[in-house]
Amino acid sequence: MPKKPGYILVLTIMILMSMTFLVTRLLRHSLAGIRINAQALDREQAKCLALSGISVAQASLMHQENDVKAVTNFLQTLIVDDLNTWQSYTLKKEIDGIDGQINIYISCEEGKLSLNNIWNFKTKKFITTNGIDCLKLLDNVILKSYGKKTQERKIIEELGKVLKDHQRPLESLTELFNHEYFKGLAQTFFLTLPTKKNSPSKAQIALSDIFTESSKTINIQPLFFSKSIEEIFGLKKIINDPQEIKNIVYPLISKKQTTVDWKKEWDTTLKKLYGKAYNQLSKELIKLFDTTIGVTTISVVSYGTIGSVTQKLYALLEKNLSANKQ
Repeated sequence: MPKKPGYILVLTIMILMSMTFLVTRLLRHSLAGIRINAQALDREQAKCLALSGISVAQASLMHQENDVKAVTNFLQTLIVDDLNTWQSYTLKKEIDGIDGQINIYISCEEGKLSLNNIWNFKTKKFITTNGIDCLKLLDNVILKSYGKKTQERKIIEELGKVLKDHQRPLESLTELFNHEYFKGLAQTFFLTLPTKKNSPSKAQIALSDIFTESSKTINIQPLFFSKSIEEIFGLKKIINDPQEIKNIVYPLISKKQTTVDWKKEWDTTLKKLYGKAYNQLSKELIKLFDTTIGVTTISVVSYGTIGSVTQKLYALLEKNLSANKQ
């Protein structure tokens, strides 16, 4: 055979290159697997933290329903400390066994507009009741404010289309996501945790903070206005001191009366909180005032964060009358 000097060297280099390629590829896949597994673990742990946020909210809302003093204290604590504000809990590994954060946002469904009660599921139309034209209310007030903030102009029209397709009241607001239009609003459907770009000073309006499917009446309780309802009707709290707020709301929640005449009570109580007299309030809002005071359903937005992974949950907590507990 003719001599071919150097072919062994070339073959050796080719084998080394092939082995290097295979080892590099194997290492890359192994590292990718480790990262994927780590992210999967973070997701599960973040989900557990989000679920824990719901439990934190439940624990803070527990009270004995048949104890008048306990109920009064509960309502004071809810209004002053818990309602319409983000609460943060930072976890440390050396203390809690994990590094992470829980953020929860509590609101009352009695402070929102009942979507099921503004629509007649038999006639397939927005209702008119007690001087309230619900279609005009939505067009002139809700759409004007929500549309201005979100640039969504077809919200009421699309809402009507959704409700026409339903033969029964909505069991959950998330049923709206069965329709393409509302799928596109998923990112703004729930209130989001403030960031540098979305600071607490910048008011947010979210559909789940305007509407509820839980309330049994079309009316809204002024003591429990949601943040979005306040924003829509031009209300802004001018007092932040907890003790001052307690002093303002105590005369209302400590009374044993079954109904409230807001025309008489507003100027002596909530005017101090919002800086607006009764006759300065929106006529549409006044028509919606509920004359009762009481909480039956609480909504909770819960964020669980591990590293760069955040899991989000939304839950409704209903009063358990049989157990005499919230």
